[in-house]
Amino acid sequence: MFSLAVSSARHQWRNLLGSAVALACGIGLLSATLLVIVSAQPSPPAQYADADIIVASEALGETYNSTPVREPWDESTENSVVARLGRVDGVASVVPSSVFPAQLAEGDRVLTPTDRDDPLGHNISASTLGSNRIVAGSSPVAADQVVAPESSGLEVGDSTTLVTAAGRARVTVTGLADGRSVYVDDATARSMSGGVTTIGVVLDEGAETDSVREEFEAIVGSSGDILTGSDLVAIESSADRGARNIGSQLLGAMGLLAATITVFIVATTFAFTVTQRRRELGLLRAVGATPGQVRRMLLAEAVVIGAVSSVVGSVLGCALAPMLGGWMRDAGMLPAGWELSITVMPVLASVVTGLVVAVTGVWFASRRATQVRPMESLREAQAERSPMTRARWIAGGIGVVAAFGFAAAGATSGSGGSTASYAVAAVMSVIVGATALGPVYLPRLIRVFVRGSSPTAELVRAESSHGVRRVSSVLSPILVLVGFAVMLTGLIDTMDKAFGETASAAVPSELVVSPSEGSPALPLDVVDTVRSYGGSVVAPVATMLVYGDRALDAWGIDTASLSSMGLTTDAGSVDRLAPGTVVLDADAASRLGVGVGAAVPTVFPDGAQEPLEVVAVVSGGPAFSYVDTETALAHDRVAMTPLLYADGVEQAALTDALAGTGARVETPEQYESAGNAEDARLLGLFELALVGLSLGFAALAVANTTLMATSDRRPAFTLLQRIGATRRQILGVVAAEAAVVAVIGAVLGAVLAWPALAGVAAGLADDLGTPVSLEVRWSAVVSVGAVSLVIALGSALIPAAKLIRSAGSAR
Repeated sequence: MFSLAVSSARHQWRNLLGSAVALACGIGLLSATLLVIVSAQPSPPAQYADADIIVASEALGETYNSTPVREPWDESTENSVVARLGRVDGVASVVPSSVFPAQLAEGDRVLTPTDRDDPLGHNISASTLGSNRIVAGSSPVAADQVVAPESSGLEVGDSTTLVTAAGRARVTVTGLADGRSVYVDDATARSMSGGVTTIGVVLDEGAETDSVREEFEAIVGSSGDILTGSDLVAIESSADRGARNIGSQLLGAMGLLAATITVFIVATTFAFTVTQRRRELGLLRAVGATPGQVRRMLLAEAVVIGAVSSVVGSVLGCALAPMLGGWMRDAGMLPAGWELSITVMPVLASVVTGLVVAVTGVWFASRRATQVRPMESLREAQAERSPMTRARWIAGGIGVVAAFGFAAAGATSGSGGSTASYAVAAVMSVIVGATALGPVYLPRLIRVFVRGSSPTAELVRAESSHGVRRVSSVLSPILVLVGFAVMLTGLIDTMDKAFGETASAAVPSELVVSPSEGSPALPLDVVDTVRSYGGSVVAPVATMLVYGDRALDAWGIDTASLSSMGLTTDAGSVDRLAPGTVVLDADAASRLGVGVGAAVPTVFPDGAQEPLEVVAVVSGGPAFSYVDTETALAHDRVAMTPLLYADGVEQAALTDALAGTGARVETPEQYESAGNAEDARLLGLFELALVGLSLGFAALAVANTTLMATSDRRPAFTLLQRIGATRRQILGVVAAEAAVVAVIGAVLGAVLAWPALAGVAAGLADDLGTPVSLEVRWSAVVSVGAVSLVIALGSALIPAAKLIRSAGSAR
C-alpha cells in the first residue's frame, strides 16, 4: 500500500504540489517561530554574565510579568554578608550591585533611552561582574564623573547631564563601556539606589561551585537566594521579560495562524483532489480495493507529502529564524541581547507537526473517498454530484450558530480582553460556517452579481453551477483573508480609539507635564519648576506595594490632589486618605477580595510591613492603589514623579520654562496620543505580520485550487473553441468568473466580520460606560481585497491561457 501511495503521489504531483508548498511554508514558519522562542528563553542580564554565583535578597512578591520584587538589605546586614561571603574558600571577589534609575541627556535629547522597568544606573565595581567592561578612559572616582555607554555617542572628557531621581546634574565622562549602563562611583550609587538586592560572586579558577554554594546557603539562610547555573534566570530584568512576553504573543499567534491555515489548505486541496479522482478511485474499487485500503492509500500519500514538505520546511525555518528574530529584536519585541541558537527539538517538533497536519488535513477527505463506488470508473460526465454532504451541513450549521453565540458573549463580557477573544472566535466560526455552506449560496450570489444575457454572463453562471465545489474552494481563502483583515483592523482601531478617548477624558487637568520619550520619570528639579510657576499642580510619586505575593503599581499622593482627580468613588471616601490607610482601585480590591474598612497586609519596597486600612474603592484611575506621599517617599528612595497635572497655567509659557529639561507640556489629547504611540507601533507590527502572513497563505490557497481546477476544464475549453469561441473570449469568461468570486469573497468577508465587531463595540461601551463607535481601516481592507483580486485573476488566467494554447495545438 505504501509503494502504491508513493506511485500515486508521483503521478498526482501537479495536483499535490500546492499542498506540499503550503505545508512547507507553514512548517517553515512554525520552525522559525519555535527556534526564536527557544532562543528567547529567560537569561540573566549581561551585567552579571561573568558572575559564578548570585546572592539575591528575599523576594517580596512578583510584578504583572512575574519579575520578583526583592527586599533590599540594610547597610549593616549587607556589609556583614559581603564580609562573610568573601572569607569562604574559593571566592575571588564579592561585589554588591547598586541599581538606580539614571540616564544621560543633552537638553531635550535623551542619549540613553530607558523606561521605569530598565534602570541603567550601576556602581562601577559591578562592571567586573559582566560583559559591560570599560573600553576607553578610566573609572569614575567622584560624584560628578560617569562612565557612559559607547552607544551614547559621547567621548571621554565630554560634559553631559546625568538625570536621576534627585534631579539633573552636570557630569564629566571619564570612560566608555560596552552595553547600555551608566556607571558612577560606588558611594554615589549607594546614595542613589533603594538598597542592594543583588551580590555577585566570582570564584577562583578550579573552585567547586556546589561546595561554595552550600557554604553560602548556611551564611544567607532564609534571607536570600543562592543562584547558580540555570537558576540565574531569576534575576532577568523586567524590561527583557516584558519584551519577551510581547514577542511570545506574536510568535504564538503566527504559529497558530500558520498551523490553522495550513490544515485548511491541505484539507481543501485533498477534498478537491478526491472529487477530481473519482474515476481513479472508482477503478480501484472495481478491481477489489476496499474502502479501508483506499483510505490508507490516501493517508500514506499524506505521510509522503508531509515528510518531504516538513523536512524542506524545517530547513527553510532555520534560514528564516535569524531574520524573524532580528526584526522582532529591533522592534522591541524581544530582549535587546537576543541571539539565535539552533537546537534539535524545535526542528524535530516542526517535522512531527508537519506530518500530523498533513494526516489531519487528509483524514476528512479520505472519509469522502471511501464513499466512491466502483461504477464511478465508468461515468463519463464530470458534473459534481451532491456537493453538500452531511458533514458540510453539520459544520456549516455549527459554525454559524457558534458565531452568533460568540458575538453575543463578546457584547456582554464587560472586559476588553474577553471581548477581543470572543470577536476572534466569532469571526473564525462564521468563516468556517460560510466556507462549509459555500455550495448552497454561492451559485445564487453569482447569479445576483452576474446579470444580463450576454454569452459571457451565461457561461459564468453555467460554469459556477457546474463546478460549485471548485468555485467554493477558490472563494474560501479569500473569505478567510478579507474577514480576518476586517476583524483585525477593526478590533485594533476600535479598541485603540475607545481606550484613547476614555483615557483622555479621564485626565483631570488642562495640561499634563510628562517626561520625554525614553525617560522613566520627571526629576525633582522639573517638579519644583512647575510648582514654582504657579497654578494648581498634582504631583504624584510612583512606587510599588506588595499585597500577598503580588506587587502592584501605586501612587503616593496627598488627599487634596486625589480628590481633585475626578475618580469615580465606588465605596468609602478618598478624603480619608492619611498615613496608615490606602485607597484601592476597583480591580485591585476585587483581586484582593477586600472592601472599605478591611486591613490589608502591605509590604513596602524597603521591606517594611504594615497593615493599611482601605478607606475607599475607586475606578477610572491611573494606578492600582494610592497612599499618602510621605508614606511612599519614606519607604522608596527611588520613587519618582511619572507626570504632573497642571491647571491655571498657559501651555506656551510653561513649555518655555521647561525648555532644555526634556519635559513635555501637552493637552490631555496630545498626552494620550503620545502615550499610545508605542502601543500603536507594536499593534501595527502585529497587524502587519498577521495580515501579511494571511495574505501569503491565501495566495497559496487560491493559486493551488485554481491550478488544480484548470486541468479539469480542458474539455470545456476545447468545446468552446470548436463552436467558434476565440481565445480572448474564453479568457474573458475565466477572468469574469475569477473576478466575481474574488469580489464575492471580499464582500462576504467584510459583512461576516461586522457582527463580531459590533459585539466588540457594544462590549467596550458597557465596560467603559461611554458610547463606542466601530472603526475599521477600510483603506487596508480595500488593499487586501485588491490583492486578492489580482491573485485570483493571475491564478486563473495564466494556467487557462496555457491550457487553451495546448488544446488549440492538439486540435
